[in-house]
Amino acid sequence: MAFQPEPGTFYTIEDLEAAGIASRFTFRKWIKAGKLKASLIGRKYLVSGEDIRDFLLNGSGASQGGAPKGTYQAGKAKQGQSKGKK
Repeated sequence: MAFQPEPGTFYTIEDLEAAGIASRFTFRKWIKAGKLKASLIGRKYLVSGEDIRDFLLNGSGASQGGAPKGTYQAGKAKQGQSKGKK
């Protein structure tokens, strides 16, 4: 049975990983890239049922193991540019 997020319920990224949507590392990348809304409470991210539902229904590709449109580029040099002088 497919994961059905409940409105008004909050999920940790560990809960979502256990549901088989994606790994916790992938969720952190999506959150840090601004693709998935989440609240940082203490040291845990919480995602509302509404936000995860919207994220999954809006073409994220997460159910097929892919990432949402766009790529996570933090910490990488843009193509054609180097990080430092040689």
